[in-house]
Amino acid sequence: MRELLIFLPVYRIGTVLWNDVTKIKVMDDLENLNYKYVVLVVKNPNQYIMQEPTAIKKRSLMLKLHQYGFPICFSIRALDCSFKELYAVIISRYQAIRGVNAVIVSD
Repeated sequence: MRELLIFLPVYRIGTVLWNDVTKIKVMDDLENLNYKYVVLVVKNPNQYIMQEPTAIKKRSLMLKLHQYGFPICFSIRALDCSFKELYAVIISRYQAIRGVNAVIVSD
């Protein structure tokens, strides 16, 4: 599998190529410390922002870039799973493509 399709009930980010992902980080939500984000660090974050056609969604991605350093952030707020399950799925797919030595950082 070369691509990760990201679909969330609130909005669709689109296709994020695994080759664009340089590492995965876990970060605290700045507004609610009960939540964490899985953040995909991509080579060119502005590319993902600029490909968003809707102004309000583009603004949301820009705010995430400003607050977290990267626009592609996942929480479990709109998903029916635990953070541990979300993280495990993302990490397993990333390591399957990039290898077991892929860069994963916890903040």
